[in-house]
Amino acid sequence: RVRMVQSQSWYHSQRTAVLCLQKNARSYADQQAFNKTKSAVICIQRLARRNIERRRHDAALTIQTVNRRWVARKAYMKARAFIIFMQSCHRRKVLQEQYHSQRCAAVVIQKNWRSCVTEMWYIDTILLTLSIQAAFRRHREEKKYRKVRNASLVVQRSVRMHLARRKFMTVANAVMLIQSSWRKHNSCRKNKASVIIQAQWRAYHQKFRFLVMREDVMHIQARIRCFLSERKYRKVRYASVVIQRNLRSYFAQKQLSRARAAATMIQAQVRQYFACIDYQI
Repeated sequence: RVRMVQSQSWYHSQRTAVLCLQKNARSYADQQAFNKTKSAVICIQRLARRNIERRRHDAALTIQTVNRRWVARKAYMKARAFIIFMQSCHRRKVLQEQYHSQRCAAVVIQKNWRSCVTEMWYIDTILLTLSIQAAFRRHREEKKYRKVRNASLVVQRSVRMHLARRKFMTVANAVMLIQSSWRKHNSCRKNKASVIIQAQWRAYHQKFRFLVMREDVMHIQARIRCFLSERKYRKVRYASVVIQRNLRSYFAQKQLSRARAAATMIQAQVRQYFACIDYQI
């Protein structure tokens, strides 16, 4: 019985020692795992913070670039508007000076040419010259407009033909590439062939969208240029009509004032003549 008690006490002591060793080993292993996990989390946090800082820095650079571009564009538009205003003022001043010089020249011509027949011939000649010049300028502008329009149509037709040919060649090359890829990789697995076909199809689809978009942009540009040319031609035609109308009105007023002055002078002479006769009587 004593041996049994001793054996039990020895067993309990050994069991207690083993449990203590196991607990210490598990505690040490848990501590090591916690330290590794903590180091990994700290490393991940450091990388995440660095990535966030880098993204913030890139976003700030992008915002600064866009802001500077907007400020530069705003300054450019302001300078452009100021230059256009200065050009319009200078052109108006030049036109006013030309108008005054032409008016002074017309006054000198009117003072030097007192003969009615010569003046009428001169006015008819000026009107005929203006009509010929207007007709010639209108013909020249119409010819220039037709030439530009025909050239734009030829360029558009050539570009469309080139794009259609390029599109056809692209489709043909894509089909040939797909066929060759299919024949070459027929022995491979189906998923690999499908991935290649999908990649080729996506590339062709993106290229086709780009070509269609570029064709639409070129068409819009051609329409805008044609519209600008027509508007410029209409402005020039309207300016020529206004100038002709003003010149005709000016010459008509001038002729009317001269006729009125001549009639007034004749009436004065007639009244003076009758007054002299009455005085003599």
